Amino acid sequence: MKKVLWLFSICLMMGFASCSSDDEGSSANIVGHWQSVSRSSIQTYLNTGEVIVSEDSPYTWLSFRLYDDGTCQFGTYNGTYKHLGNELNIYYSFDYRALQRDGETYIDRHVDETKNYTIKELSGKRMVLQYIWHGTDSEGYWEIDDTITMEKVN
Repeated sequence: MKKVLWLFSICLMMGFASCSSDDEGSSANIVGHWQSVSRSSIQTYLNTGEVIVSEDSPYTWLSFRLYDDGTCQFGTYNGTYKHLGNELNIYYSFDYRALQRDGETYIDRHVDETKNYTIKELSGKRMVLQYIWHGTDSEGYWEIDDTITMEKVN
């Protein structure tokens, strides 16, 4: 009976150790400078069912640097990020001046942004991200499902 308990406790410890090392390895792969190379977008108007599909290649608008300490540069903005499983969450803030509707008065505004990406693929020099967002325009309420392919610059 002692041998069975001993064997069970060894197996249990090995299970915890393997989970820990798996998590650490996946975070190390994401650190670096990433540049977008292409984007596919599906915009769906939820009130009418109209679907608009677009492809952008090359698509170089998105660029970010992820550092070991959890800080990042998202375009020209400094921020932080969290990488948990297949989720990449980037947090940043910025200040800008926005024109009010009357066309004559400017207001200063501070903006805190969060971008929540789903990682569809992550390999040595390639990462595929999904970003879903919502909004409204004169045609109604819409959802956009973007798939962005990134390449690691260094």
